[in-house]
Amino acid sequence: MKKRLIVYPVLFALFPVPALYSANVAEVSPSQVIVPALVVLGATLLLLVATWLVLRDGSRAALLVAILLVLCFSYGHVVNLIASNPYAGWEFFQPTQTPLANLVLLLWIAVGAASAYFVWAWPKHTHLQKLTSVLNFVGIVLVVMPTLNITIQEVRGISRNAETTDATDITLHNPETLPDIYYIILDRYANARILAERYDFDNSDFLNCLSGKGFYVASSSYSNYQDTQHSLASSLNMEYLDQLAEQVGTASADQGPIYARLKDYRVWRLLKSAGYTFIHFGSWWEPTRENEYADANVNYGGSLPEFSMLLLRSTIFEPVGTTLGLWGEPRKTQWERVRYEFDRLAEIAEMGEPTFVFAHFLTPHPDYVFQRNGDFLPIEQRAGRTPREEYIDQLVATSNMVKSLVDRLLADSETPPIIILQADEGPYAGGSEEWAGGEKATDAELREKMGILNAYYLPELTDSGLHESITPVNSFRVLFNHYFDADLELLPNANYVCMSGPYDFVNVTERLRVQ
Repeated sequence: MKKRLIVYPVLFALFPVPALYSANVAEVSPSQVIVPALVVLGATLLLLVATWLVLRDGSRAALLVAILLVLCFSYGHVVNLIASNPYAGWEFFQPTQTPLANLVLLLWIAVGAASAYFVWAWPKHTHLQKLTSVLNFVGIVLVVMPTLNITIQEVRGISRNAETTDATDITLHNPETLPDIYYIILDRYANARILAERYDFDNSDFLNCLSGKGFYVASSSYSNYQDTQHSLASSLNMEYLDQLAEQVGTASADQGPIYARLKDYRVWRLLKSAGYTFIHFGSWWEPTRENEYADANVNYGGSLPEFSMLLLRSTIFEPVGTTLGLWGEPRKTQWERVRYEFDRLAEIAEMGEPTFVFAHFLTPHPDYVFQRNGDFLPIEQRAGRTPREEYIDQLVATSNMVKSLVDRLLADSETPPIIILQADEGPYAGGSEEWAGGEKATDAELREKMGILNAYYLPELTDSGLHESITPVNSFRVLFNHYFDADLELLPNANYVCMSGPYDFVNVTERLRVQ
């Protein structure tokens, strides 16, 4: 009988990589997929060889490896499915924190051991050609389906290739001395009114500290959009996204053109042409983790890209690796990342060359990893605490780091710097991760989601054009007008939320006005 070619173990091994990439095409660069795919492929081939050396039967070795691969890659998804907590977004996956996860782990180990015994005891001369054919077909379908979806999304992305914002239509006239420019995003840092009304927290000590150092605090500022990608795509390009929606189509779900504007944007191009060095301080969130256009990228070393980490930690190696301490604790890594980048950011003033810095800090954004005094918050100490309490503690810790940073930047800068402290969005209701969305949210929930910290240090300007309700879309327009004589028109301060898709914008400016 003619033997069938056995390829299904390799296909089973590769399937999780394109499947995960297919769900995150817009956020992940193709280069980040290559290494995980090669690692998975290499490990599978080694496992196949080792299993064949033990069983001395290619068909049985392939069957056992395939079973082990299914168990390996299904572990995290089964835990989340049973717990009714399906994975969504780029949050930290930590199944080892629950007894349920330990139970699934023990069950998977038992199933793996039983499968190994079953395959070992399988009669050696029993032919598995039919089963091999079926599993080969299943493997091909598994790989082709996400690959086809990826191809469709990429083709659509090419056909809808929205042009990036043009910077050549703006002329900058350099001042005699170029000041360093810091654009610091404190993700989900709410404005004072929201903190007082929705969190019963008085943030005046921090805001008065900023004012005392010369900052202008826009007390009634709201984000132009309700989430990070839209807000930053707008503020970094100094425009609303209506034209982009027209190019891509309001029915499109492809956020690729939006994410592209977080990397190749008008502000860095203008400042680069003016002689600035561009330094990007990244977060763990993939769209801002690094910027290929920057002269230098700063992020906390020693951690895998989020795509690789997510793939790895959805496998059975997650609890094993955590127990052995192979990759540390992601919450602790986030705490270390924020502290490390604040320290590195404070050193920029000593560089001696005009520098533009974009820094995206995912704080006071969840996960809540800071105690109020700035120490790390262990997971076991979170018991009994509400998201609202954790949010305020992390906000206070963030404020204290900002105060220390500002002191360093002002003291160490030979030329007074320009500093913009700004949130891209506000918190969800009560500091949690739940929000009804723009269509169902109440006016109070909308104000909470879009009320932001917005503070400017613009030295030697008495009539800056700033006002209490200025929005991020005009931040760099004001800056370029007053320091570089750009003569840019200030746009109306409007606020939008997305409804049925990422380009379906509805103006909610009137709803944000306090009655």
